[in-house]
Amino acid sequence: MNKQELIREVRKLIGEAKPGEALLILTNTLSNESAYKAYYRVALQLKSQYEKIKKEEQLGIVSFDNAQLAYNQITNAILELAEQLENGTPPPQKRKKTWWVASSLGVLGIVAAAAFFLLSGNESNDCPVFTPQSAFNILLLPFEQLAGEKAFPHRAIKDRLIDFSTKFKLSTEIGTLELEPNDDNRYPSNYGQAEKLGDGCRAQLIIWGTYETQIAGRNLIRTRYKFIDSGEKFAFSQINMEEDSKLDTVSSISSISTEGVLTLDIEEQISMLLLGVVAHQIGDSKSSIDLLESISTPDSATLLLWGMTLADNYIATNNTDKAAGYYDKILKTHPNYGFALKNRAMINFSKGNYGEAVEDLNTRLEEVPQDTVALKARANIFLKNKRPDKAEKDISAYEQLNPKDHLIDKLRDQLSAQIKEQETLKTKADNTLSYDGNNLEALKAKANASLSLGDYQAASKAAEQYLKKRPKDAEVIGTLIEAKKAVNPDANVETILEKAQKDGVSKEEVIRKRPILSRVIKRQ
Repeated sequence: MNKQELIREVRKLIGEAKPGEALLILTNTLSNESAYKAYYRVALQLKSQYEKIKKEEQLGIVSFDNAQLAYNQITNAILELAEQLENGTPPPQKRKKTWWVASSLGVLGIVAAAAFFLLSGNESNDCPVFTPQSAFNILLLPFEQLAGEKAFPHRAIKDRLIDFSTKFKLSTEIGTLELEPNDDNRYPSNYGQAEKLGDGCRAQLIIWGTYETQIAGRNLIRTRYKFIDSGEKFAFSQINMEEDSKLDTVSSISSISTEGVLTLDIEEQISMLLLGVVAHQIGDSKSSIDLLESISTPDSATLLLWGMTLADNYIATNNTDKAAGYYDKILKTHPNYGFALKNRAMINFSKGNYGEAVEDLNTRLEEVPQDTVALKARANIFLKNKRPDKAEKDISAYEQLNPKDHLIDKLRDQLSAQIKEQETLKTKADNTLSYDGNNLEALKAKANASLSLGDYQAASKAAEQYLKKRPKDAEVIGTLIEAKKAVNPDANVETILEKAQKDGVSKEEVIRKRPILSRVIKRQ
């Protein structure tokens, strides 16, 4: 997409009141063009602000009027950015915050204002100089000594950051601010103060921490970090199910904080992790993958950020198999992490692994029954597998939570069509069986239709009667298993599968005919 096409598409989306989509296309396109790094940074900041206000609105912590005001301001900023891009006018740099404007207050006023802004972390003369060509500025502070001999781990981290930035050709700059860690008036004691300090020096990431030197072995390093202008939580790609069971990827706020503590005790590992996240933030998926995959699996506290960033990079490069592998690693340690559960479910859905997809969605909905994304996805999977009996429950629950979604009508139409179709098939089968009780095609049709309509006893009875005559029919074997499981989720269907195998029907054949049973059968 060239520049003019991008501008036209952005203005079109704004005209359709879709600022989130406009920001997504802006950041995705501009991140790949080195000439547009300054515009990309502004778009990235607007995207972060948009996602933050959207999340706050969903949580009910911001009023409707204030949210609309924020959306309007963001929309105006997007249009302004598009105009700057069209005219080739560089977006203005963030205005420096200085304290000299207080000179008219007199000597005491100057001193008070100076102290306030220094404590608030606004830009001062000792900030490192970052050039306008840098796409991402990193501010590094000395680490506080807790025990042992004097050391300078932050210098080793800086060297590694510079080495990796050079190796991977990242447009980042790393500067240090030589503050005294024991100076309560200058050194940040919490994330809020660190953010103000970093923001005052025009940094997008600030790093600081503590260390203990050991007589034998490596130093014990605890590294604190805060990503600035990225909101309170990282945004990752959420795979959603749209119309006609199509999948669409949108940027969504995760539960992973943009601030935290790393307990990795090797400067190289710390640097690779943080710089890998930085590369992801500026849209360089390849470098991010190379950096993060060089790290041995981190501890559980760091695993979410590491794994989700890698998975997100692989989604961006259309390698969903690799993304699913990292969701597997995340879910082994964090089995209820909703973002990974839903994305893995969508990937399995796209591959026809419906049983695995439903299992992940079940896990998510047991934890959060009101998750509309999971409800809509599971309803679509049930409809695709001709299970309107199950889809109806999810559609009703979804409609109560999100009654204004126009897709509800389409789901309802699909549901009604399937119910009508299955009722017709069951009526026809019953009519045939009324005068020919052993008609096999009628028995099969009744078994399948009864299952779809939620008449599980009738489905089991018809399937068992059919299988006495045709024991090798993998589809009806699957129907019988589904009916048994619908009545009792803990039902043991091993005997059904053992008999099928003796008759020459493998588990794989049953799964091919009834893919929604894949997880059930693989566990037997």
